[in-house]
Amino acid sequence: MIGYLTGKIVSLTPTRLLIDVNGVGYIVNITINTYEKLHTSTGNVSVFTYLNVKQDGMDLYGFHSQGEK
Repeated sequence: MIGYLTGKIVSLTPTRLLIDVNGVGYIVNITINTYEKLHTSTGNVSVFTYLNVKQDGMDLYGFHSQGEK
């Protein structure tokens, strides 16, 4: 499982984060609360993650804190 990601924000919208982790871009679904915490961030950021595996695909969700997760 992926417990958290740390890297540079490539793209950020209120519902989605594209984060570059050592040259690999991860698309992460985020909450509005996480967006509010990240949109003013510079440099590296970290998000705690939950990987939802389904029969028809996988979705990665990111959260600003363990409590929000």
